[in-house]
Amino acid sequence: MAENKTWRGKTGGTQRMQKTLIRWFRYIDTRLIFWLTVPWVIGSIIVMPRERKAAYHYWRRRHNKKPLKACLCVWKQFYAMGHVVLDRFAAFAGQHFDIQVYDENNIMHTLQHGEKGFVILSSHVGNQELAGYFVPSVKPLHILIYLGDTAIMNRERERLFATRKMFFLPMQTDGSHIFEMHEVLQKGEALSIHADRMFSDTRTITADFLGAKAVFPQGPFRLAAVEEVPVVTMFMLRTGHNRYQLRIYNLSKATDKDLSSRQLSNALLQRYVHKMEQVLRDFPEQWFNFFEFWTEETANAANKK
Repeated sequence: MAENKTWRGKTGGTQRMQKTLIRWFRYIDTRLIFWLTVPWVIGSIIVMPRERKAAYHYWRRRHNKKPLKACLCVWKQFYAMGHVVLDRFAAFAGQHFDIQVYDENNIMHTLQHGEKGFVILSSHVGNQELAGYFVPSVKPLHILIYLGDTAIMNRERERLFATRKMFFLPMQTDGSHIFEMHEVLQKGEALSIHADRMFSDTRTITADFLGAKAVFPQGPFRLAAVEEVPVVTMFMLRTGHNRYQLRIYNLSKATDKDLSSRQLSNALLQRYVHKMEQVLRDFPEQWFNFFEFWTEETANAANKK
């Protein structure tokens, strides 16, 4: 079942539809066509049984919702995803967003003006991509990305990133991107990596997450530990129409220098998971990993095949 957790990185819809949305949002407010989200949610829930079941298990087992309440929460979760996707197209069209920033101990400002490179461990919670479009970067920021999306999405992302010292670092099937990541950090620049999805046959690491065992890719945590660079995580959370809250947390501690690379990678994972749990208590519907994330669900699905 590992393939269900593989990072596919593709936005739904045809390229023609994507072009149309960008064109519309240049002239109209997103609220005028949010009715499009409703049929999208209904259609997604109907034609995506595996994702629907994973979302239902998330609410039933991780948040202890009763069956009917869990079904309602699945709807809210898909609906929240629809809004997040539309906001991305609105950003491509030039719409502006009100972003409230919480930077724990001013860590991002400190790292942006420091000499050392640093790692941002991101996740599929909220709208991480939007942070890249509106939060300026003092240092060059290289974003590890899977370029399997449509040409339009990749082009628009690259256009917006380029105005903010942000650059694609394409993920390669042969693993050669690892050397590029090393070079980025050695030059004292910043590197952003999703730490909650696998790519191909990724080595994994397990942690307790929302009350059960879950599997994460080992690479991002191992890289940060071996490179001995500061690590942060951030969450871009939708709070209303064109409104977001950006939370930035420091995952590094002064005592990390006393840990081995293996111990440090495990410690970084535990801190990363803890911050995700904090955020999901406030915004549980903005969990957008629509597959059986926890090992017990994965095992049960495999046994039924």
